[in-house]
Amino acid sequence: MTTDPFAQADAEEEIADWAEEAGTERPGLLGSGVSDLGLELGWLLERLEGVGEPALACALDHLAALLEIRSLAAELRAAGPRISQLVAATRDYANLDRAPEQRFRVTEGLENTLVVLRAKLAGISIVREYEPDLPELTGYPSELNQVWTNLVDNAAEAMEGSGVLTLRARAEGVCMHVEIADTGRGIPEGSLPRIFEPFYTTKDVGKGTGLGLHLSYRIVTQRHHGSITARSRPGETRMVVRLPFAGSARSCASPATTPATAPAVDTFPS
Repeated sequence: MTTDPFAQADAEEEIADWAEEAGTERPGLLGSGVSDLGLELGWLLERLEGVGEPALACALDHLAALLEIRSLAAELRAAGPRISQLVAATRDYANLDRAPEQRFRVTEGLENTLVVLRAKLAGISIVREYEPDLPELTGYPSELNQVWTNLVDNAAEAMEGSGVLTLRARAEGVCMHVEIADTGRGIPEGSLPRIFEPFYTTKDVGKGTGLGLHLSYRIVTQRHHGSITARSRPGETRMVVRLPFAGSARSCASPATTPATAPAVDTFPS
């Protein structure tokens, strides 16, 4: 039995070549099926002793079909829980609000977003820094899910398949402080003050509409009386969202802004 990937690849090729000479119709399938079990041609030849040449090709085709069924069954067993998790997350993520406002936990929306974007986050390390026992928010969770999706999707794209995505949530007085940070290429300094403007994008032509961050800004500031600010430099970008807790009559507008001004652009400490 072999677990070395190079040896396994050699075994697969050897089995496939031999099976093709033996007249099987699907030599590649047989080779991959046997080698995936960590077995080599010698093992297969021992099990086929006594099988006459006229029946050999049919026996190999039958074995290849059984191995394919075994592989598909294993994939279904592995995919089942993932599909259930994705369906549940999608249901929560896209659920239409039944009341004008709802009480909810912001960390649930963040976690659902990670599930929905699982494929795009492959290869990226995820760090969670959630303060325990956070109070609930009052608002529109499905709309905030759009915000989390825009921010996480932008972070994943900036990291180009590798890096660290950090999600933070903590209490700051009457406000929830949510931060989505990445280790990507950063936002150009000249573009940073404009990222929340409609139709403004730093992405290549055809890759962005320039509406994602603008929509996020409107949802956070107008629908939830909060604020959204950005800090960025190469290797470190932070998007900070501040939202009032349930029952708070005060807004969480950034101290650097008023409702009549543009979104704040924070700077890193020098």
